[in-house]
Order: sequence, then structure tokens, then C-alpha cells
Amino acid sequence: MKKYRITKYNPTLRDKYGRYTQCDWTSCSDIGKEYVGKLFEVEDYLSIEQKYFQSILFILQEMDINCLEVTKLEKRRTLNQIEEFVHGKSLSISERGKDIFTSICDNDLIFIEDIFILMQLVLRECLWCRLVSPSTNFVVEFGYDYYMYVLCDDLQKELISKIQDLGMFVEIIDLDKFE
Repeated sequence: MKKYRITKYNPTLRDKYGRYTQCDWTSCSDIGKEYVGKLFEVEDYLSIEQKYFQSILFILQEMDINCLEVTKLEKRRTLNQIEEFVHGKSLSISERGKDIFTSICDNDLIFIEDIFILMQLVLRECLWCRLVSPSTNFVVEFGYDYYMYVLCDDLQKELISKIQDLGMFVEIIDLDKFE
């Protein structure tokens, strides 16, 4: 399998160790802060969050995957705590998102219509999990600082181009270096 890092971060702005060198937001927690002389607003956040969803949608469609299994689930906050947290950033959690948060368990299958709600909960720091295809070699997980990783056999050049056209960056990662 190959590991792809799909992010909002331009890889030409990394140092020789792979660290991103620019001052940029890394979380919804940063909404309301200033970066490079510009206030980071909720609309900016939502625009990028949508690009992450669209990237995964392209991949799932290409690979004909309609559900993923939740693994390694971590919930470190209560529903009340996450509602307070996201509300403090002028964000919200949908009623379906609240239902998913309270009911989701390891090994649950989540279908495409709810995958994006679950991803939103992960990106908004409400919970963390890996999403694994039960039918093919495919895993998606999120790292610190708004990094998304996809492990799969191969992403076709046309698919990578589609993702990059969104304004996202796709990098192949050396598995030995980052595992």
C-alpha cells in the first residue's frame, strides 16, 4: 500500500525534514486568530473543511467504496463539551452529528451519507478514529495540524489532479519514515 498525505499545505514550503515552514492555522481552534496579517475567519475554515470532504468523496467514488469501518475510536469530551467548544468558534454540530457522536463505536460501519459528518467531527476535534474499508485496501486517518492521510494501493494521476484542482496538495509519503 501507498501512503498519501492530502492537505491544504503546499509541499514546496517544507524544509528538508518535511516540516511546513509557514505560519498557518492548524485547527478550528485557530478561528479568530491572525495569520500573515489576515484574520482567520469561520468562512475560511469551512471552505477548507469542504475541500477535505470533497477530496475523500472523489477517492471513495473512484474506488467504489460506499462504507467504512470505524476503528481506534477516541472520545475525550462529552457531547456538551464539544457543543460548547464548536459554538465558541462560531461552528455547530448538526443533530445527525450529535447522534453519530453519542452512538458511534469501534467496528461500526459508516455509510457514505454519514462519512462526512464523522469526518467533520474529527476535523473539529470532537473525536478521533481511523476509517477502514472492509472490502478493499483503503484507510483514511487524520493527524495533528489538519493533516489527512490515505493508505491505499494507488491513486490514479487523474484522481490526484482532480484533488489538486480543489486547491489541495497530494504527496506520496515514505511509509518507513512516518510509521
